Amino acid sequence: MSRALGLAGIGIGVAELVAPNWLSEQLGIEPRPILLRAMGAREVASGLGITLRRNPTPGQWTRVLGDVIDVALLGFALRESWRRPVVLGVLGAVLAIGALDWITARRL
Repeated sequence: MSRALGLAGIGIGVAELVAPNWLSEQLGIEPRPILLRAMGAREVASGLGITLRRNPTPGQWTRVLGDVIDVALLGFALRESWRRPVVLGVLGAVLAIGALDWITARRL
């Protein structure tokens, strides 16, 4: 499970790194490429920490902390978005994945 979550994080992170303006448009918020690229770099780093290391536990806990940050930032996005249903959907997905991240980190 940890490896699958790490690979998913790498994929999400690459999307944030290469298409931050498109992602902002999908969320209905002002473009914030520096913020989205920083979030993408964090996702890629934690994913690599999970998939390339013998002990994935530290990388898995960075995913949990990243989920907390993502939920907070999506809360801000919800206030300004003109596409609130999309942001709510993403928020729900992050909460679900965050639960999997936390359960997996605890089991490691």
